[in-house]
Amino acid sequence: MKGKAAAIFAVTLAASVTGSVPATAAPRAATPAAAVRTFGSVREAPGVHLAPTRLPHATVKNGTYLTNNWAGYAITARGGKTIPQVNADFTVPSVNCAESPIGVTGTSYLGEWAGFDGLVDNTVEQEGIAAYCTSITGPATYYAWYEMVPLAPVAFTGIDPGDAISVETKRVGSSYELTLDDITTGGGFSTEQACPAGSTCKDNSAEVITEDPSGAVAAGQFLADFGMDNQTGILAHTYNGKDGSFGTNDYWYIQVIQMLDPSGNSMATLSPMYGSQAFSVTWQRGD
Repeated sequence: MKGKAAAIFAVTLAASVTGSVPATAAPRAATPAAAVRTFGSVREAPGVHLAPTRLPHATVKNGTYLTNNWAGYAITARGGKTIPQVNADFTVPSVNCAESPIGVTGTSYLGEWAGFDGLVDNTVEQEGIAAYCTSITGPATYYAWYEMVPLAPVAFTGIDPGDAISVETKRVGSSYELTLDDITTGGGFSTEQACPAGSTCKDNSAEVITEDPSGAVAAGQFLADFGMDNQTGILAHTYNGKDGSFGTNDYWYIQVIQMLDPSGNSMATLSPMYGSQAFSVTWQRGD
């Protein structure tokens, strides 16, 4: 469909996944009911409450956005225009719980996604995968999800480490079409969601991000050891229907987003952008 599996970097495979859902911060309001289509082995998990995305509240130094929970790249539209579509491919990382520091909430987390907004405003329209550890002896637990911030994420089972994933966030009229395809298994989901009531979804930026969903040290849910996370096949579409890579052009300019702890130490090392369409993030520390 959108991604080419051959373009996705391979990551270490892991064993089967078990685990219980960890406690999270105070839950957000539920996402309103809307049509969700699942296919293959992917199924909605209504009883699962994942840690929500935490907006980065970044500071900017020498043109780089510094946060304690996001690492990746973003583009911002020029001249007040919009970015109506973003695509990315990745392989679900194999999380190493034995090397993941468990936070005071009893968990360590990883999120990986593509979407719109959130860098300098209060909404995010996104889909991706999450992995977490609840001990240093058990395996990690994996879910797919979508989220319309500030509403809570919606979780799906059927995702395993090593799976090749393709995601697409697309503005369709006044709503958003959020799609995740598991190229390895043929599973996935697709849903159309409205901008949350009371919010203004600007579509002014698009991001491809590796995240500690609850903000690492600030929330006590540390960053799980994901090894290396590789994002490829990154494309966006212009307001007039043209597509292009994340390189700066006449329609948008690119931003670098680094993840640091409160002392300024790197939590995840971000590679350069390769061909304006691919980059990697390497885990450094979880707390």
